[in-house]
Amino acid sequence: EYKLVATTVALAISGYIAVSLNELFLALTMLGVIFLIISTGSDIFRSRLVAVYQTTILSSNKILKSLMSPFHKSSKQNSSENQKVVKQKSQKKGKTIFWQSRVKISQGILDQKTELQKKSEDYYKTWLQNFFSNNSRYGLELVSQKNFRWTFLLRSKSQAKARIRGEALLTRLLSVFSGADGDLEIVPITKKRVYKDSRLWEIKLPKPPYIANFTLIQDFINLFHRNTQKIKMHIMWKKATARKITNIRRKVERMKYKDDDEKKEFLKRWRDELFKVRIFVRYKIQEEDPKSREIELQKIEGRLKSLTMSGRNLKKAARIKSVPIGTYGNILRLNLFSGRYITPLCVDFNIPETAPLIKPFKIDYENINYIPKEIQDPNYILIGKHIADGRRTEHKILIDKKAFAQSVLVAGQQGTGKTYLLAQIVEEFYKKAPNIGILILNLGKGDQERFYKVDKVITFGTPEFRVPYYVDGQYLERSIQETASYLIASTGLKNIAEKNMVNVMQAFIEKKGKLPRSLKFLFKELVRYFTKYPYHVKFQTNILRAIKNRVLSLLSNPRLQDAINLSDESKIPAWFKEWRSGKKIYLDLSRCTVYEKRLLTNAIFQLIRALTPDIELGKLQNIILIDEAHQILEKSISKLQCEHRLLLGKYWSTETSVLPYHWHL
Repeated sequence: EYKLVATTVALAISGYIAVSLNELFLALTMLGVIFLIISTGSDIFRSRLVAVYQTTILSSNKILKSLMSPFHKSSKQNSSENQKVVKQKSQKKGKTIFWQSRVKISQGILDQKTELQKKSEDYYKTWLQNFFSNNSRYGLELVSQKNFRWTFLLRSKSQAKARIRGEALLTRLLSVFSGADGDLEIVPITKKRVYKDSRLWEIKLPKPPYIANFTLIQDFINLFHRNTQKIKMHIMWKKATARKITNIRRKVERMKYKDDDEKKEFLKRWRDELFKVRIFVRYKIQEEDPKSREIELQKIEGRLKSLTMSGRNLKKAARIKSVPIGTYGNILRLNLFSGRYITPLCVDFNIPETAPLIKPFKIDYENINYIPKEIQDPNYILIGKHIADGRRTEHKILIDKKAFAQSVLVAGQQGTGKTYLLAQIVEEFYKKAPNIGILILNLGKGDQERFYKVDKVITFGTPEFRVPYYVDGQYLERSIQETASYLIASTGLKNIAEKNMVNVMQAFIEKKGKLPRSLKFLFKELVRYFTKYPYHVKFQTNILRAIKNRVLSLLSNPRLQDAINLSDESKIPAWFKEWRSGKKIYLDLSRCTVYEKRLLTNAIFQLIRALTPDIELGKLQNIILIDEAHQILEKSISKLQCEHRLLLGKYWSTETSVLPYHWHL
């Protein structure tokens, strides 16, 4: 705006001189000098001038000094004065010009259209509005770089006004778009902002009216929502004046149409409010090699050109135009010197349900009770904030600690925050229930222990990771039967092999007084048993082939042998004793194959089953938590695995399950 004011003053002075002296040539000469002085204050003008005249005489500093020297008392200054001027200029650049309200939309919207609204052509929710009804200027910033950000912008003179206007806009957006959620950030804008290695384009819309809807936002999402380099789209808008609205509507009415249906369609599109709109795209170049940079720019310009293909009037289409990067200052100021007039029905200016934002989750029939308890109450576990109509509220949800004696299911799509919820629950127990041991079995990807607050992390392959395949229980025959069942089930053998495994184990105990140290050796003895007491030739061949090719190969892994074989020392692992005493233990099985995970987790279940006495239902002593439980629960192989599923709860998830162990098998 200050350059516009300076230009207006210069024109007025020149006109006055021309009238007073009757010398038009003198006035034009003075006007040219004034324009040159104003232009040299622009970084864009100086950079272009130096690029054209590669001489030291025409350097920007010398031009500015020679032009301004008559207005100074002396053209020479000492070094201290120069430093003082530089310091003042630096302070001036760091001064806050204005405050920007940034309303960040962090969650998408719910599809709450009724069947009647879905059939209605008039149903349309748009953010292209004049929210404050005072001809304010608004902005929208869409940023794509691996993820997607959707931010509304407002400009204010003070920090207080920026916060008030930002809160008002955020509240209004959340009321218009059901399920949407967001936050407010107040940012000071200074002259120190420098944008290097960037390119800026403007999407120039043709003159209205348009023959079809301009699918700008959806096309931008489709093109760039997986982009690795940062790309931004800036949309600025301001409500048109009443006079402009009248003129455009008259123009639409006077147009020639091929039939009444086309006229009706055009009039319908332009009967709504009109807004002056400007659209810019900024791209940060990553390549350093000049040839690679040129190729990168060609690719991005080609993709930007595709954005303009749906924006057409009867004669022309939208186009892209490269503009100086200094224009970005006007974008931050939301300056609208020019632009095209459109209505909300012209462009897809809504928040589409396909926007790559976090999707809201709505429960049709909610049954949430607010417990009047303090968050610090040791008898209640905080699991998070209540989500009402798909949007997070500030109401804290607490669950009685005793309720975790029942089986709990946490299910959801990948990336919806199941692990974070489990980590929240574990941390609550860590702080409020130090006597309740939690055993976390990680069956998913590695590096997940950083989310949990635990006492010890034990990784498969380390000496501490021990799960003996057999432990004596209260009843010997029962322990042998249960061990044989899980060994056959987890290795994928037929049920008929279970009885033979029981016979082999009983024979070992009768002759040796104990089972063999090596699980691999035990299965080799099972092969001998089948050879000595053969079945039908077809079954005999298949079972022996399965044991030799699959089971013995699986048990040949040295790390698995070290973990599951029996030890001459203590039969009970140290981590099990610590867990029973109230410690929070994290067992990492992420390095295992799916077959190793099934064998080890079943061995862990049998270890707990054998060493934990049955107590009254509903009394909580310890918790088992399994992340990515579907890796061991995808298919029932034998009867015992079904029993283990019942142990884990009536229902289980294909993603993640929280499985508090209630000690009533």
